[in-house]
Amino acid sequence: MVARARALRADDGSICRRSDLETLDLPRAAFEFACSSPALHDVAALARVVATLYRVLVPGSRFVASIEYIEEWRPTAAPRIATRAAR
Repeated sequence: MVARARALRADDGSICRRSDLETLDLPRAAFEFACSSPALHDVAALARVVATLYRVLVPGSRFVASIEYIEEWRPTAAPRIATRAAR
């Protein structure tokens, strides 16, 4: 998957690599975009990973993540959505 991403992005300077999210050693404000798919559901130290992402992304950048959906996790009842009345 990483090899395919590298091949597809070879001409635009993108860096594509596979890394351990819990031990990333990256420079501050070095990236304008980061993505993770699906990996965050397996991270034991999620707060550390989020702090690292915040540190390495340029202010105003984007982080996009998807998580694995497992059928057994689905709630048995429809979730309640709280709304605030318009003033």
